[in-house]
Formats: sequence, structure tokens, C-alpha cells
Amino acid sequence: MGESAPAASRLAEEFAYRLHDPGDVSKLKTLGWLEGKYAFSDAVAVRAAVRGWYDAVFDATDRYPPTSSATRRPTSRCARRCSPSATATST
Repeated sequence: MGESAPAASRLAEEFAYRLHDPGDVSKLKTLGWLEGKYAFSDAVAVRAAVRGWYDAVFDATDRYPPTSSATRRPTSRCARRCSPSATATST
């Protein structure tokens, strides 16, 4: 009946160092991707992909003040905005 393709994933690391005075690490970002596909039939298929990142430069260095690091981190607001919701009404 249904057929699924193997899941694909990637992991990448980005690093940046500021050479200008003062020299310091300015990016230490880890990125991840995960995707998969499931075919219910020849006409219907579902593809899902998820990606995420974490920039550790705010925790690894003391270059950025706490207010700067707090505004650049992902918050739970994105989870509420991005997640589907359903409402039910009664008659």
C-alpha cells in the first residue's frame, strides 16, 4: 500500500572569527536538517522536513551582553506561531 523513502539528514557547523580589534569568535552555529517522504499511493504523497540551529557563541564567549543573547535565541513564541491549531464549535 504505502511506501516510504529513507529519511535524509544533514549536520553543518559554521565558525567565524573577527580579526579586527578585539579579535573574538563571532559565530559558532550548528545547523541540522531532517527530511522524509511517505507515498500513500501514486497520486498522494507527504513530504516532511525539519531544520533547526543553535548559535553557541553567546554561551561560549562573554563578548555579547545578556540582553543581546536573549533576543537572538529562539523562543517558545515560534513554537506557538508555527504549530497548527484546531478549534471546535458546538451547536
